[in-house]
Amino acid sequence: MISAVHIALALLAAEPPLPLGERDTAGVMDVETGQIVWAHNPRLLAQTEAMPGSIFKVVAAYAALLTPGFDPHARFTCQGSRGADKCWRPEGHGPMNLAKALAYSCNLYFRDLAERISPEDVLSAARRFGLGHSTGSDLPREAAGSLPTVVHDPRLLFTGQAEGLLVTPLQVLSLTAALGNGGLLLQPHLGAGDPESRGLLENMPALRFVRDALEEASRFGTGAERNLSEVDLLGKTGTVAWREVAWRTHGWFLGLWPKARPRRALVVFVHLGRGGGEAALAARAIAVELARSPN
Repeated sequence: MISAVHIALALLAAEPPLPLGERDTAGVMDVETGQIVWAHNPRLLAQTEAMPGSIFKVVAAYAALLTPGFDPHARFTCQGSRGADKCWRPEGHGPMNLAKALAYSCNLYFRDLAERISPEDVLSAARRFGLGHSTGSDLPREAAGSLPTVVHDPRLLFTGQAEGLLVTPLQVLSLTAALGNGGLLLQPHLGAGDPESRGLLENMPALRFVRDALEEASRFGTGAERNLSEVDLLGKTGTVAWREVAWRTHGWFLGLWPKARPRRALVVFVHLGRGGGEAALAARAIAVELARSPN
């Protein structure tokens, strides 16, 4: 007998083609209900495990905002390198505060943050966002991801590249929806159904701060090159080097739209492509395609 889950998976797989390959995956979720309304390779949404790279800076930023005495407006000057640490932009970003560092994905800012915020606080925030265990979705063979048990280099944790830090696109999708709906962490599901809560992120000012920074990322930061703001999409890119061949990278994008009052959360994972920029390009194509739908 064909189950409702198998029917839903078949319908999702029948959606129009986009610039994504057989090992890539992407999904769109209703931020109020948790329903997955569109997906590319939906099984891989639940089964893929990878380091998050710079999309994890969303979690690190949220953890920093919960830390007593932390000033998100304090300036740090990125000059492109500091000792052995290097930013992805060789010439540096110049003066950075937390919002700009998140928007421009400044590695040196977040590595400096590791000297002021404890890794335990970041891992605690990751657990609040639902990382480290499965979402409880109805997608088959959902992976749980993992959080480090020991953090040997906090700088790598703050930039999402720590040993033992693995997330699934489905976890990232649920996390992103919580940013859009006011902090409610929902259980993703196929088909219609009542929302099921997995937890609540209670610090509304911190959530608002992160969302505003993601909007700045789309207008001026890492998403600006892909003109994400033009399609009413805000979000964050991430790039993760593949260990066996360092110049090949996985690409991530998490996003929300419309910007003013998000209704949809989006995740894109590109396997061994050209990094976060490629994932952002696919995200733009998805947002354009779905905008044609009345729903």
